[in-house]
Formats: sequence, structure tokens, C-alpha cells
Amino acid sequence: MVMQEALLILFPPTPASDWSCPSIEMVISRLAELINLMFSLKDNVIIDALHMFEHRLDEIGNILWDAFLAIRNETVALIHSKEPFDIAT
Repeated sequence: MVMQEALLILFPPTPASDWSCPSIEMVISRLAELINLMFSLKDNVIIDALHMFEHRLDEIGNILWDAFLAIRNETVALIHSKEPFDIAT
């Protein structure tokens, strides 16, 4: 929940007129702060975030993916090699 709340602060559901999309570096920095406080960016957190923002993935999806990959020090190829999961569930 904490990671999701942080993402909602960065990417509000109804952005104010003066809202600007955070950079990948800003998202990574915020998530890294939480990880340093012993929170984890597990698969279920990523899946939940993708569900939460599914209507905005065209706008922020690349930022989210790049931040998640950087935090977990993974590449897209490594993620594809893992057991598949269904984000539609």
C-alpha cells in the first residue's frame, strides 16, 4: 500500500492543471527512499500499480516500467524470462 500511495502522489488520478509528469529519476528516487525504509517492490506491487494506472499507461507507462526495471536492476529480457503472470486478474 505504501508504494501505491507514493505512486498516487506522483501520478494523481485527477491531476491539477499545474501538474507536471515526474521524471523517471524522480520516480526512482521516491521508490528508492521507500525501499531504504524496508518496503519492497515485489511483483504484486508492480501488477497492482499497472492495474491502478491502466487507463493512463499510454501517458505514464514507460516511466513506470523504466523506474520499476531500474529499481529492481532488471531488464525487459529478464522479466520476460520469468514465469508469466496475468495482469488482467
